[in-house]
Amino acid sequence: MLQLKLEKQKVNGKGVDLSCNDLSCLEDKKDVFDSVIDFVYARISLTFASEKDILLVRLNHAYLMGNLSEKADLEYHAKSLDLQSRRMVLVPVNDNTDYMRAEGEKHWSLLVIHIAEDHSSCRFVHHDSVSSGLNHTAAVKYANALKQVLPKAPPVIEADTPKQLNGSNCGLCVLALSKAICTWWIKRERPGKSNCWEINSKITGNDIAAMRVKLRHNLMEEIQALSNDLLTGQIFC
Repeated sequence: MLQLKLEKQKVNGKGVDLSCNDLSCLEDKKDVFDSVIDFVYARISLTFASEKDILLVRLNHAYLMGNLSEKADLEYHAKSLDLQSRRMVLVPVNDNTDYMRAEGEKHWSLLVIHIAEDHSSCRFVHHDSVSSGLNHTAAVKYANALKQVLPKAPPVIEADTPKQLNGSNCGLCVLALSKAICTWWIKRERPGKSNCWEINSKITGNDIAAMRVKLRHNLMEEIQALSNDLLTGQIFC
């Protein structure tokens, strides 16, 4: 019975549900499900919610805005995200060309939009954890769409990025990069801090691999705790 409760129990993260079945993707060398990436991304977003300059664009919004062609549609979604007031916007990029096909992407990367303080200009910085720059074309596509609703920007910059050690850690790399960049942003004005994020010196491929183990352990513990509360009557469904 406990196993059934674990299978059905879900952990909520800003509108995202996660079950034990989802966590199976965090086993070694498995591709990480969109649901897990989105869940952890939502958690990171909540951590930095007090920083109004920062926006972590959730997966569905990112894909939608990166593939809209009508400016009016883009403006609508940009307004719903309060995009015009942000200065650091993090956009997960994938190479899925079929929006109706779940888990249709093969690779994740991160597009960072750094907007000037006076909002007169911005730059698009792409972090890809594969040496070949597998997602460059997809990142340019996203950037070209978003340029319609953002200040003037030069072409996409390909940034130095920690490289994944296998073919399945790209989603985890996006999560690690996002957290590191947001952490840099809130500390950037302190004495001795760089005016640009230096990800390559702070995260390694081994760090990203270790994140998989840590995430699975922590989330399983959280689901177990919720299940124990159900069994002791502390949570009523």
